[in-house]
Amino acid sequence: MAEIISRFDVIAIQEVKANIRALRDTLKVLGSNWSLILTDVAKGDSGNGERMAYLMSDHYPLWAEFRV
Repeated sequence: MAEIISRFDVIAIQEVKANIRALRDTLKVLGSNWSLILTDVAKGDSGNGERMAYLMSDHYPLWAEFRV
Protein backbone atom coordinates (compact mmCIF):
# COMPACT_ATOMS: atom_id res chain seq x y z
CA MET A 1 0.00 0.00 0.00
CA ALA A 2 2.81 2.45 0.86
CA GLU A 3 4.27 1.98 -2.61
CA ILE A 4 1.02 3.18 -4.19
CA ILE A 5 0.61 6.07 -1.73
CA SER A 6 4.15 7.27 -2.41
CA ARG A 7 3.17 8.09 -6.00
CA PHE A 8 0.93 10.93 -4.79
CA ASP A 9 1.46 14.19 -2.86
CA VAL A 10 -1.76 14.20 -0.82
CA ILE A 11 -3.94 11.26 0.23
CA ALA A 12 -7.34 11.79 1.91
CA ILE A 13 -8.76 8.93 3.96
CA GLN A 14 -12.40 8.90 5.09
CA GLU A 15 -14.06 7.15 8.01
CA VAL A 16 -10.97 6.77 10.21
CA LYS A 17 -11.88 5.27 13.58
CA ALA A 18 -10.04 5.54 16.92
CA ASN A 19 -7.30 3.01 16.14
CA ILE A 20 -4.79 4.73 13.87
CA ARG A 21 -2.02 2.15 14.23
CA ALA A 22 -2.19 1.23 10.53
CA LEU A 23 -1.75 4.90 9.58
CA ARG A 24 1.26 5.25 11.88
CA ASP A 25 2.81 2.08 10.49
CA THR A 26 2.24 3.35 6.96
CA LEU A 27 3.98 6.63 7.84
CA LYS A 28 7.01 4.70 9.09
CA VAL A 29 7.23 2.85 5.78
CA LEU A 30 6.76 6.05 3.74
CA GLY A 31 9.59 7.80 5.56
CA SER A 32 10.25 11.08 7.31
CA ASN A 33 9.17 13.24 4.37
CA TRP A 34 5.51 12.30 4.99
CA SER A 35 3.16 13.77 7.61
CA LEU A 36 -0.27 12.95 8.98
CA ILE A 37 -3.11 15.37 9.71
CA LEU A 38 -6.22 14.16 11.55
CA THR A 39 -9.48 16.05 11.98
CA ASP A 40 -11.39 16.01 15.24
CA VAL A 41 -13.62 13.01 15.86
CA ALA A 42 -17.20 13.60 14.76
CA LYS A 43 -19.34 13.27 17.89
CA GLY A 44 -22.88 11.93 18.11
CA ASP A 45 -24.74 9.21 16.26
CA SER A 46 -24.38 10.84 12.87
CA GLY A 47 -20.60 11.17 13.23
CA ASN A 48 -20.14 7.54 14.24
CA GLY A 49 -16.87 8.43 16.03
CA GLU A 50 -15.09 8.87 12.70
CA ARG A 51 -12.65 11.46 11.39
CA MET A 52 -10.73 12.34 8.23
CA ALA A 53 -7.02 11.73 7.78
CA TYR A 54 -4.63 13.29 5.31
CA LEU A 55 -1.22 11.91 4.40
CA MET A 56 0.94 14.60 2.84
CA SER A 57 4.34 14.44 1.24
CA ASP A 58 6.89 17.23 1.70
CA HIS A 59 7.00 17.32 -2.07
CA TYR A 60 3.62 19.06 -1.96
CA PRO A 61 4.75 22.72 -2.22
CA LEU A 62 1.98 24.37 -0.16
CA TRP A 63 2.28 21.88 2.67
CA ALA A 64 6.00 22.53 3.14
CA GLU A 65 5.24 26.16 4.06
CA PHE A 66 2.94 25.17 6.94
CA ARG A 67 4.78 22.17 8.36
CA VAL A 68 5.83 22.66 11.95
